[in-house]
Amino acid sequence: MRHPTESHRVSARTVWEKVSKQSVSTTPAVPGIAFGYDEGIRLGYCTTLNVLNEGLTRFEQFCREH
Repeated sequence: MRHPTESHRVSARTVWEKVSKQSVSTTPAVPGIAFGYDEGIRLGYCTTLNVLNEGLTRFEQFCREH
């Protein structure tokens, strides 16, 4: 993940730790490295569409702020 105003990369684990610590999402999140890919995080989607939309909205806001 790359912040638009910075040139350094942020690991998916760092993003996951911040998201988890701040309870940003209403859906479960796991760092991608748990699945052999450290370029992203995986979000659980076994929930209602309303809960998933709320979680994605919160995650989008988190990304804009960080």
